[in-house]
Amino acid sequence: MPHPRILFVLADGAHARFVQRVGQTPRFATFETLSHEDAAPADFIARVALRTAAVCRKERFETLAVAAPPKLIGPLRDRLAGCARIAHAWPNDLTKTPDTDLPRWFAALPPV
Repeated sequence: MPHPRILFVLADGAHARFVQRVGQTPRFATFETLSHEDAAPADFIARVALRTAAVCRKERFETLAVAAPPKLIGPLRDRLAGCARIAHAWPNDLTKTPDTDLPRWFAALPPV
């Protein structure tokens, strides 16, 4: 039985990245970014949640893994409820973490 596809959402108050695992490898790749320097963090998180829902539908992601600073992880999780199953959450800002360093955080998750 194949593992569900996992969409990794990395966000802070002004930036977000959508990341996926590259096949069955331990590598990860960012495929979309969002930024909004002038928005309040709550407004930006709402925008991230709307875009996440659209990406989940279009790309058929079944599971989410979310990383955001502690003050944003709760509001982001609340807004993503119903979009897809949130299987993992990290209270860390990984928005500036290079794709090559993401396996350190996500390697224990099952491959797709």
